Amino acid sequence: MYNLKSYLPFAGPGDFPIFPSFAELFLTTKVVQAIQHISNGKPITEIEKKIINDGSELIEKIIYGSTLIEGRKFKGNPKSSKYGLEAHAYGLEIIKEWHLYKKVDESLLYDKETGFTGFFDNLYNQLKQIERGENKCIDAKILKEFFLDLHNKFAVVINSKRYHLCDD
Repeated sequence: MYNLKSYLPFAGPGDFPIFPSFAELFLTTKVVQAIQHISNGKPITEIEKKIINDGSELIEKIIYGSTLIEGRKFKGNPKSSKYGLEAHAYGLEIIKEWHLYKKVDESLLYDKETGFTGFFDNLYNQLKQIERGENKCIDAKILKEFFLDLHNKFAVVINSKRYHLCDD
């Protein structure tokens, strides 16, 4: 079975996973590939369903952090607030860059009623639609761009941690 969680590295004492890890880096790539495959009109495979589900769990972490920051009620299963806040920081950084460079319409990124959480909820809901095989109303371009940008952010952090760990 396809299990990305088995690749999580551990930081040492207390066995707390490092975020982001190579598992999240790998996951972001696989999510983009799965979305590309599906957006080309091909049916979703069981492995792609698992990948998309794992991608939606990553977005759920971002949503959890977003609800904490915005003082909203989280609708899902609460995760570790530490990882939710860290994940949210990456998501918010992408939104900031998209707004700055006008990559998408501003109304997609922020709503007065839902805040930034609404944008992340939208990504989550689209991933769940894909997982169910309902591909008609998804914005594959936005999903792919978000996960590509998330991948790039994770890669920078992982590379800096790798080199930092070697400096003694």
